[in-house]
Amino acid sequence: MSSCWRRSGVTWLHTRVPGVWVYALFMLSTCAVVALLVHQQMGWRRVRGPAVGRGLVLVLAAVRALFVASKVMGVILSVAPLAGGRTQLEALGVTSVGVFVVRAVHAGIVEEAAGALLVRGLAGRGVPVWGIYLVGAGLRCVYHLYLGWGALSVAIMTAGMIFLYRRYGRVVPLMVAHAGFDLGQVLFPGVVVMAFLAGSVAVVMLWMHEQVLCKR
Repeated sequence: MSSCWRRSGVTWLHTRVPGVWVYALFMLSTCAVVALLVHQQMGWRRVRGPAVGRGLVLVLAAVRALFVASKVMGVILSVAPLAGGRTQLEALGVTSVGVFVVRAVHAGIVEEAAGALLVRGLAGRGVPVWGIYLVGAGLRCVYHLYLGWGALSVAIMTAGMIFLYRRYGRVVPLMVAHAGFDLGQVLFPGVVVMAFLAGSVAVVMLWMHEQVLCKR
């Protein structure tokens, strides 16, 4: 294809398609590639009946970990704020609701899929449990360094997600929880608080469910 045709295509795309849609196409195509990789490595399990309920409880339990991490982040950023007093969204360069929604969905899918694949890979190579937590937390903190010292709070979220994945072996509820929490924090903060309270109940339910299974 000639350079002239390439330039014309780029110009047409730039002038006819809103930038947010181009951004969304790029980010969501990344999600599709990651989802395909997860399917190849883990497969998708069709869940019905009680499994759906357990998945919802798992989502709420994951939201609780995310909520605690966000509160710790808030405390850290109040002591060591970002340069120029920027917020997290400003540090990310988010300029519109559409971009924010795409980023939230992208983060939920890609980060949790990568985390699950990392856990499986390290466990398969005989890495001890503490090493899995350390590597997982370290990697997530690195790509949240735009938060400054606030990136340390990501270790709490990572520990919760790794624990839930190792315990129950389900990644989709973690994706839903992560994306939903990010969206709710900005768009529906009241719902996030309610989800945290429900998540606290969910943690107790998971513990009680395991106790019953262990006694059988």
